[in-house]
Amino acid sequence: MTGSGGLKRVSAEAVLNHRIVIEDVAKQSVIADYLDGETRRIDELIKKKTRFIALLREKRAAVIDHAVTKGIDRTVEMKPSGVDWLGDIPVHWETIPPNVLFKESKERAHEGDQLMSATQKYGVIPLADFEALEQRQVTMAQTNLDKRKHVEVGDFVISMRSMDGGLERARGVGSVRSSYSVLKSGPEVDGRFFGYLLKSSLYIQALRLTTSFIRDGQDMNFSHFKKVRLPRIPMAEQSRIADNIEHETDRIDDLLEKTERSIALLKEKRAALITAAVTGKIDVKAAA
Repeated sequence: MTGSGGLKRVSAEAVLNHRIVIEDVAKQSVIADYLDGETRRIDELIKKKTRFIALLREKRAAVIDHAVTKGIDRTVEMKPSGVDWLGDIPVHWETIPPNVLFKESKERAHEGDQLMSATQKYGVIPLADFEALEQRQVTMAQTNLDKRKHVEVGDFVISMRSMDGGLERARGVGSVRSSYSVLKSGPEVDGRFFGYLLKSSLYIQALRLTTSFIRDGQDMNFSHFKKVRLPRIPMAEQSRIADNIEHETDRIDDLLEKTERSIALLKEKRAALITAAVTGKIDVKAAA
């Protein structure tokens, strides 16, 4: 190995002088034919499982979309909501401006507030926790720290990613970027239910329609959020819907995890098979 510090490399001379075993052409052809057949079979399995994952994700999104816009009682009478993204809703639901349910908070960060990271994957969590989960370090801007906004557990945050992934719910106490909007939930808000609704694909599509006039470099904010009417639903019903969504999505997530794990194992098997075949660890004629 050559090179200084942590940058090591294999020299061209070492590569040229490295001795390798060359099988005769006939045997190479047998090995290649064997690997073509085996890897084709594995690749087809991976393709089928990948399609299954896409279908599961579509089903997961559909379960959430239906539950947060129609409820879970399939016998209830429906009525037109007058709101495009909601469509027909249960007759006892109403639609209201979002600022009836949520208030914007501009409270500045408290002394000692931990830095929070707004993520689509985990919600709004401490930056240290995000780095540990992702096993990588994030460089945070060190300017305008005094202008960061304070968040409490259960607050919702509109971030620069909200146009793609909806609003995120805070899982801890700390501070977020000054350009983000922090929303405080009112007494008619079940955090779990609106955690699903404000990240549902139907809601995100509606939210995107409010951003036509956002200029480059500007973030989505509370003024955009206020333009998308929300359903007013009895608190007990919100809780039941959230319970139902959790049950259904947990089942789907379990299937997703198992399928993704099986794909990883197939990829490992594919790589190991190639290595074993080209190094003579398996008798391809006997295995064929």
